[in-house]
Amino acid sequence: MDNVERTRINNLRLGEAIFLGCVPAEQAPIKGLYTDAITLSAEVIEAKVKPTFPWGERGINAFGEKEYVKDRGAVAQAILALGRQDVCVTGLKSPDGIRVVSSCSDHLIVEAPNASLTVGEKVTFALEYSAFLASMSSASVDKVFNN
Repeated sequence: MDNVERTRINNLRLGEAIFLGCVPAEQAPIKGLYTDAITLSAEVIEAKVKPTFPWGERGINAFGEKEYVKDRGAVAQAILALGRQDVCVTGLKSPDGIRVVSSCSDHLIVEAPNASLTVGEKVTFALEYSAFLASMSSASVDKVFNN
C-alpha cells in the first residue's frame, strides 16, 4: 500500500452537523443550515399547580438517584408522555418559559410558570445530539417527516 492510500479519508461523520445544523465541538450554528430541522414533541398528560416540595419521606428513584428538591411553593407543573426510555433527557432544549424538572422512565415533569399548559397540548423541544440519537433509536417515538 502506498502513502496515498493510507492518508485518504474513507469515513466522514457528519450526522450532528447535517441533522442539527451545528458544529459538534462548540454547539455553534453552521451558517446556511437549520438548527430546528429536527424537533421532538411530547403530549401533556397532566397539568396542575403543585407544590415543588413533595410531602412524605423520599427515597431513591428507579435510576438510583436521590434528587435534591428545593421548596419554592406551588408552581404550574405538567407531566409529559416522554421519558428516559425514549430520550436522553439532558439533551433536550426546552422552549422559552418551560423548564425540565425531573424525569422517570416514561414521564417528564416540567414547570411552566409563565405558560398555561393544558392536557393534550404538545410541547416541542430542540435536541442536542444525545437526545436526537436516543429518540431516533427508540421504537416508542413516532418519526414524522414533513417536506
